[in-house]
Amino acid sequence: MKDREFIELRNRFFLAILISLIVIVPVLLLFINKFTRVDSSILKRIKNNETFFLVIEEKQSKKIKQLLKSNKVSFEVINKKKLNDYEDILEQLEIEEDDITLPTVFYIKEGELIASLSNVTEEDLEEFIINYKE
Repeated sequence: MKDREFIELRNRFFLAILISLIVIVPVLLLFINKFTRVDSSILKRIKNNETFFLVIEEKQSKKIKQLLKSNKVSFEVINKKKLNDYEDILEQLEIEEDDITLPTVFYIKEGELIASLSNVTEEDLEEFIINYKE
């Protein structure tokens, strides 16, 4: 009789530990991710008051990158769907999600948003770069 009681008590103990782990581990992981997250390179550049062009796109555009590279300007590219810090970057720059029409190019000077260009065409981007290139 004691063996049955011992086995039942042991099983309840293991069940309680298993349920506790199922609840505690996800909460612990959420807590760790929330407070130990590393900022992206873009957020670091904004916080360090750097000057650069920021491209937000949904589909990869080689033409935009080629134009920026050919003009030898510092730039970063965000794929809206793939970057985890997308919303944090918009918040840091004080931009509303509704204000963005993809692709969009922003000129950020010393960590502050100076100008933006939506629905980018090659001619408009070339002029935008010339206007804000240092």
